Amino acid sequence: MKLSPNNPDALSNLGFLAYERGNNEKAETLLRQAIKADKDIFYGTL
Repeated sequence: MKLSPNNPDALSNLGFLAYERGNNEKAETLLRQAIKADKDIFYGTL
């Protein structure tokens, strides 16, 4: 994350990890950041 703080894959993975650990607020924040970093990737999978 230090080298690429807006990496959508890393943000997404951290978001799902936070969700699995029950930290829903952090998960939402991270997943929103992931979507913002690359909307095309995430909206294309909906």
